[in-house]
Amino acid sequence: MIVHVLNLAGIEADYMVGAQLEGFEVMVRLTKTAKYIVLEGDEYPTSPIDKRSKFRHYHPHIAVLSGIAWDHVDEFPTFNEYLDQFRFFIQSIEPGGCLFYHQDDVELVLLVSNASLEKVAYSAHPHEVELGITKIRHNAGNSVNLKIFGLHNMANLAAAQLVCQKLGVKDDAFFQAISTFKGASKRLELLAAYRDSFIYRDFAHAPSKVKATVSALRMQYPAHRLIICLELQCYTSMCETMIDQYKGTLDQADDAIVFYDPKAAVYKKIPVMSFNRIKTGFDKNDLRIFSENDRMLVYLHSLAKDQFILAFLTCGRFGGLDIPAVASEFQPIEV
Repeated sequence: MIVHVLNLAGIEADYMVGAQLEGFEVMVRLTKTAKYIVLEGDEYPTSPIDKRSKFRHYHPHIAVLSGIAWDHVDEFPTFNEYLDQFRFFIQSIEPGGCLFYHQDDVELVLLVSNASLEKVAYSAHPHEVELGITKIRHNAGNSVNLKIFGLHNMANLAAAQLVCQKLGVKDDAFFQAISTFKGASKRLELLAAYRDSFIYRDFAHAPSKVKATVSALRMQYPAHRLIICLELQCYTSMCETMIDQYKGTLDQADDAIVFYDPKAAVYKKIPVMSFNRIKTGFDKNDLRIFSENDRMLVYLHSLAKDQFILAFLTCGRFGGLDIPAVASEFQPIEV
């Protein structure tokens, strides 16, 4: 969001962002002329030979911490080891720097409480949903229609506004620019629409991200049948030590489906989980689990009746599915 707003506001900035944004050919820009650089990073190790978290290299003057979610148990076996990475990051902020942090995250609030630097709390920007469109109001009271939605995106928007204010962007310019922001590629990406039904793809795979995405779709489409299809594909999501972290993440879905391929676990040299163990981890008795995408698609088609939302949540491809092609060829059942 920050990169998008700065670009439209005419403020030169370098950047390194992990996902593709509309209007940018590449997502890395390094020059000798830009006064600012916007870096997206996380706590994951830098490389196999440098176990320091990536964001420990940045030494920012302005930092944003959007939340604490223990998503990498393969790298940080205990929660305290995980928290240490954020403690190191806070210590790495340059003297005189500023930290914006999400005040609704209890662990994050505790973590920053003793930090001796300028700290500014933020929460989700006030918003409302009307006929499937999320709207916000800015300081002048004018309503702004957004192309993004969800509580997590409203929190990110609030943080982006604070950062942009620090960089000299006036609120009117910020809200004008943010109204055109469509989100990053594969993040709550609309793939197809059939009358009043919609098919999305989202990169969500870690528990915190899955829960945020499901909540966002439920809030945006309260009257629709919500069908969530989640692939357990990345290393951590396929580990039995991680599966209990998914408890409750799919509770707001009307129909919850998990795709889990035991052959992929064998390939990654991870012990294979039973379907019962996966169901126990999610703590959802009506969870449907598939290991073959053909059978899964047949089941999905049987659910796709009038006014539905279908979302594919994955960092992979459901065993080789071309998800955009599947979405474009979907034939909902008319009732």
